[in-house]
Amino acid sequence: MGESDNEPARAPVWLAVVVGTSGLLLLLLCHSLWRTPFAIRETIALFEDLDRNSPLHFFDLQNAYVRPLFYVTLSAIWHGAGSLSAALAAYKLVHMATVVALVVLFIRQLRPRTLVDAAATMVAVAVLVGHAGFRDNLENLPLNQMMFVMILTLVVWHLLEREWRRWHGPAIIALLLIAVGFKEQGLLIAPLVVAAWWMGAPGAGRWVAAVTVGVAALYLTMRLLNTGSWAVFPQRVGVGFTTLSPEDAMERFGAFLPLIYAYSVGSTVANVLFSEPTAGVFSVVRHISEGRPAPWEINQLLSSVALTGLVSWWGLRSLRRDADGRWSRASRLAIAMVIALAGSAALSFSYTRDRMGGVAVVFYALASFHALRAAAGYASQLSRTKLMAASLGLMLLAGAWQIRAIGTIEIARETASSHRREWIISLQRRRLDFADRPVYLRILETMVEQGTDPSAAHRTQYPRWVVRLLGEQDEQQ
Repeated sequence: MGESDNEPARAPVWLAVVVGTSGLLLLLLCHSLWRTPFAIRETIALFEDLDRNSPLHFFDLQNAYVRPLFYVTLSAIWHGAGSLSAALAAYKLVHMATVVALVVLFIRQLRPRTLVDAAATMVAVAVLVGHAGFRDNLENLPLNQMMFVMILTLVVWHLLEREWRRWHGPAIIALLLIAVGFKEQGLLIAPLVVAAWWMGAPGAGRWVAAVTVGVAALYLTMRLLNTGSWAVFPQRVGVGFTTLSPEDAMERFGAFLPLIYAYSVGSTVANVLFSEPTAGVFSVVRHISEGRPAPWEINQLLSSVALTGLVSWWGLRSLRRDADGRWSRASRLAIAMVIALAGSAALSFSYTRDRMGGVAVVFYALASFHALRAAAGYASQLSRTKLMAASLGLMLLAGAWQIRAIGTIEIARETASSHRREWIISLQRRRLDFADRPVYLRILETMVEQGTDPSAAHRTQYPRWVVRLLGEQDEQQ
């Protein structure tokens, strides 16, 4: 790959470079999250539920969303913090900790040891942070259940790729149970364990694969036996160039549910691979057809198409190389990405959102590291002219994703400003609409100061052309 012989000896240096650059990105992002007010919508009603109900209330399987450990965690902080201000601070700290933990574990999984590794890792971190599947999950204050699942899934994959230890099995099963307790996407751990065992991963065992399948099957059975009270469309449904209310979606697609379900599944897959559509709506395609695409839209679409092509080339190349059945780490990762993508899409059948591809985005970003490293090695063997062209292409791709990562910070800041505006505009209306709910009003009044705080994060005052390149919240919604 054109690396010098002493590169491995300098592994700590390259790791420090990656940690330093990623640390700066995380510092800016966490600073924005800390200065983001809690949204007036949904958040106060959630806190009202925590205040009025015991943790056992959240284990009811009749609900469309069963995430008991998520709510138990929220409840423990709510009742144990001592005051509302302390609880709000704790929620933000945990929220930021999940973001940092995910990126740190991601870098730990890649373990860059050379200059090429370091460069590929920095781009892979940008892919993770700059992807809509990551960005959309940042908005889920007070706690982000999907990011918990992303972390736990990454830990499980790390254990599966390490040499077997006696404690691996119980740990993997426990992580599966915790992940499912936070969000249904935790079920994806089961097929990943089975695939890793079948493909000879060193940390996977037959009995572990069998137990994870049993746990997933038991959970699905219980959920399917309690679907009577579920709404067919629990949220707004994106389709084509518009979104439909649950009532309109039922009226239009009630007789053709498999059709709209297939559309939502396909939309989740397409969003992970191509960043379009967003929440089921082809906004970029619409803007291009109208002749008014924004620079961030073009960058988002082209960078995703180029990287997906590169990842596909690397994945097929790895699978062909291991066609004799002696699966390598690269081949297992390629299959894991496909499984995570398919599973994430399947779980978003009733409606799609960018955040639902979160687990798949983790594996997509991991695969991008290997694809970029393989591309660099392949390019080093080309003629001088082709090498320069390939290097330029890889640098452009890396720059495009770095722009998207910076855009995530700016969109987080715009979200903070949006929450503050909503507090200012909606506060009086909320006081009137919820006058008969004293607990809600008490929490609302206590949170007014944080919601209207003028020091809330706001977008950096870049020139207009830079803003249009980084992305604009209103356009994305």
